[in-house]
Amino acid sequence: MSEYYSKSQLSQIELYDLEAESALLGALFINNEKIPHVLDELRENIYIFKLREHQVIYYAIVELFKDKTRGVDSIVVKDFLNKCKKTPEGRKLDKDKTLLDLAGGNDYIQQIQMNASTLINYDEYIKIIRNKYILRKLLKVLNEVYDETISNMHDVDYILENAEKRIFDIVQEKKVKRSYSNLKQIVDKQIEHIEKIKETGGAHTDYITTGYKLLDQKTGGFKPGQLIILAARPAMGKTAFSLNIARNVAKDLDKGVAFFSLEMAEEEIAQRFLFMESEIKGHDAMQGYLSSDEFDKLYEAGSNLVGLPIVIDDTAGLTPIQMKAKLRRIISREEIDVVVVDYLQLMNTNENFNNMNAKITVISRYLKEIAKEFNVPVIALSQLSRKTEQRQNKRPKLSDLRESGAIEQDADMVLFLFREGYYNKKKDETETEIIISKNRNGPTGIVKLTFFLEYGKFESMSLRKRK
Repeated sequence: MSEYYSKSQLSQIELYDLEAESALLGALFINNEKIPHVLDELRENIYIFKLREHQVIYYAIVELFKDKTRGVDSIVVKDFLNKCKKTPEGRKLDKDKTLLDLAGGNDYIQQIQMNASTLINYDEYIKIIRNKYILRKLLKVLNEVYDETISNMHDVDYILENAEKRIFDIVQEKKVKRSYSNLKQIVDKQIEHIEKIKETGGAHTDYITTGYKLLDQKTGGFKPGQLIILAARPAMGKTAFSLNIARNVAKDLDKGVAFFSLEMAEEEIAQRFLFMESEIKGHDAMQGYLSSDEFDKLYEAGSNLVGLPIVIDDTAGLTPIQMKAKLRRIISREEIDVVVVDYLQLMNTNENFNNMNAKITVISRYLKEIAKEFNVPVIALSQLSRKTEQRQNKRPKLSDLRESGAIEQDADMVLFLFREGYYNKKKDETETEIIISKNRNGPTGIVKLTFFLEYGKFESMSLRKRK
């Protein structure tokens, strides 16, 4: 039978390893060359050590290491601490006290050096110390969640969302990333990357291509960590184009796609995939006008689609935090290489804003964070305001996004969809311009595709001519 602990008992569990803390600090006294490595892993966070004496000693090591003119050993640390009249947090000490007193005095620091050894496994000790720190933080959060649950039982969504966010913050903190990189390492890595591109004939193996050759040539593909904005007025084909990209990525590249549909239900999304794949007119299908041959095409399309690595979530009014939580769960079960959000103006936030611009700013920043955190390109659809239709030239431009919060600044790439035939009936209604208005990694310009409205499929102009 499992042993259960009360809240008070949980707080008494020893989530620390003082021997590991002391051994690591002592090793740094006699091997200063390892200080940069420890700083890379633990940063300047003194609270990663449990014992206050160890926090103060680590603080001294960090501060002394910044001063390149001095080595770091027990004597230098004691001298430094004896001159400090403030705590690491900046609080003044009593007149007769120095920081050396908080570090356990001369004897304690000397004892750490006497017991020190350079033969320790630094990475293992770092792991032990950091994991104990993470567990302490987790236990603190769980206690806070316990208190909030007892005092606020009626707001379940608030409790769950806050609990998930706090725990996720701890998870992110565990994924400590070095705070800097040596230029030589970065340059060497990029040269190796460029060599691989040459070997593959110009292909970026980690970039996501859309399946539209001319568009991919101009953009270079969608890079992991990028936020790509796909913006247009209604009826231009934003959702259809994003579904086409999702299908091409999944089918041609065998890459996983997470599609968050805040507007359409999953059944509508599935229908669009079926009509696109089968090239059957959606209106005819939903009116029951399909012939037996068309049903055969529909069945074949269904067989082609069922094996594709596409996950659809149609939860309405998602907040970025909820989306992040859902994406974490999906990624724990599926391999996801690209995320699509349709569309960002329909997302909610936990905060209340006086205007839509402030709300969109928060959402776009979160989406960029999601792209970087999960190392995937995020394609976010965006609705343009009616002001684009109030001018004679209705073709969208980058300034149209400036009224939509910080989208323009946050985006690595901005694509506009425009069909002149929608406004001018003398023009070809199917001709669609993909306007690349912003591209951090390449040129801007226009790529023309054909949009078959009846079944929501985009194709290159050359394919259309062959048909």
